[in-house]
Order: sequence, then C-alpha cells, then structure tokens
Amino acid sequence: MNQIHSPERVKAIRDSAAAHMRSVTDLEARMEDPYFRGRLQQIRYGLEDVESFFLVSLTRESRTPAQESTWLDYTDVALAITVRQLKVIQDAVAKFGPKVATAG
Repeated sequence: MNQIHSPERVKAIRDSAAAHMRSVTDLEARMEDPYFRGRLQQIRYGLEDVESFFLVSLTRESRTPAQESTWLDYTDVALAITVRQLKVIQDAVAKFGPKVATAG
C-alpha cells in the first residue's frame, strides 16, 4: 500500500461523494420517469468512479505530494461535474415534485 500524503483531503472527497450518493439513492426511490432514472444512473456511475478509479489509485500507485495534489484536483473536478448534474435533477424535483416527467 502506498502512502497517501493528504488523508484529510481524501476523506473530504470520499465523504462528499458518499453524501451525494445517498441523495441519488433517495431520488431513485422516488422518481419514476425513465429519462431521469437514467440520468441518476449516470450520476451514480460518476460518484462510484470517484472511489473506484480516482481514490483507489492513490493506494495502488506511488505519487509525490505534488502528483497526488494534481490527481486530487482531477478528482475534485470529476466530483464537481457529477454534483452539478445531480443538482439539475434536485432542482427539477424541488420545482415539479418527484413525479416530474420528460415530454415526448
């Protein structure tokens, strides 16, 4: 196992991804529209990638503190993109309710 130079930052990213995953799970349980459920599945995959691709590689590959910082910057970007996608759905549910549906 390789050393993680910024365990606090890794924990913060991991905790954020887990909190957003709980939101996805909650929305999946309440939403029926196939389009929104598909979007939620894509968001779930993005959140899973934070752990299974970005963070797990920190223990598998040796990095300098600077390299790790850059890698965590990439992780933050991936998480932020996914969270923005989740917010779009959360906003739609807040405005129209969990029965929101796409036209067509």
